[in-house]
Amino acid sequence: MKSPDLSGKYQSKLRTADEAVRMIGSGQRVFIGSSCGEPQHLINALMDNADRYLDVEIVRLLSLESSLLALMADEYRGRRFHVRSIYQGSDYTKGLRANRRFITPITLSAVPGLFKKGLLPLHFSLIQVSSPDDNGWMSLGISVDVTLAAAQTAATVIAQINPRMPRIQGHSFIHLNMVTFRPAKPVDDRLIQEHFYRMDQKDVQARFFGTRRSFFREDMEDLAQVDYINNLSVVAVTGEFGFEEIIGLGEYALAQGAVAEVAFSVSTEWQGKGIASVILEKITQAAREKGFTDLVAYTRSTNIGMIKLFKKLPYKTETIIENDTVVLKCSFENK
Repeated sequence: MKSPDLSGKYQSKLRTADEAVRMIGSGQRVFIGSSCGEPQHLINALMDNADRYLDVEIVRLLSLESSLLALMADEYRGRRFHVRSIYQGSDYTKGLRANRRFITPITLSAVPGLFKKGLLPLHFSLIQVSSPDDNGWMSLGISVDVTLAAAQTAATVIAQINPRMPRIQGHSFIHLNMVTFRPAKPVDDRLIQEHFYRMDQKDVQARFFGTRRSFFREDMEDLAQVDYINNLSVVAVTGEFGFEEIIGLGEYALAQGAVAEVAFSVSTEWQGKGIASVILEKITQAAREKGFTDLVAYTRSTNIGMIKLFKKLPYKTETIIENDTVVLKCSFENK
């Protein structure tokens, strides 16, 4: 890795499989990646340490019921492990009826929401990833499915590094530091200032429509002092508590009527990693839930990334060019 800090952090997080799974406690809920992304080395370690656990719930996509996990759960009659297998197919399969106690029928697209909304909170997520690149990014490779949401929301992620796991483009990456998305809080005011001070001047110009060298606390207060209804800021954060760093910031604010104006920015070194996409998704969802019917954003014609991102929203969008200013509109009422 290019950064000595990233390299040092990577080394500090390395554990043997036994050391990693022994962090799991009795009565906790553990997600395990499925199919080709199943971290088999971690599963074997989990089984080797079975006597340490009581009533651990395993969450996974439906797999062969002759798998090691299913057989172990059956052997211990749910005392050590019980398996919640997520399944969205027919209930007439003879082989499944014999093991129906393992099955939780649900639409696959609804599963990430269970994790993100805390309806099915995860203590641990056991996954398989590619080796980290020079910037600390690891790919979930050929088995993303619901694993990305599980990795983003679990309290602790245990990742089995597989150098042969291919790096797949798109929303398949997690970072060595992991990125947390949450609403901004008043105590974030200094972190927001630091976020803007770290940005390249071209990115500052794109965000503020002109050159800006200072970001004083009183100028940034509106981004941290929010009411979560008429205005809301969402931050993307890395780092441990007390040493956090904001690497992305998006906000909506009441413009007029039921229209909210949105804007966002991503630290230069984190651009192109899907951060802006997640931020826009979250502020769009929040604006809808709070009763807004439309979004509007203003940018320069040179900000191709933002224009493309806005057009990807699953709603009716409109682009209006006014001299060098591009007005982006989105209506929730018309898909």
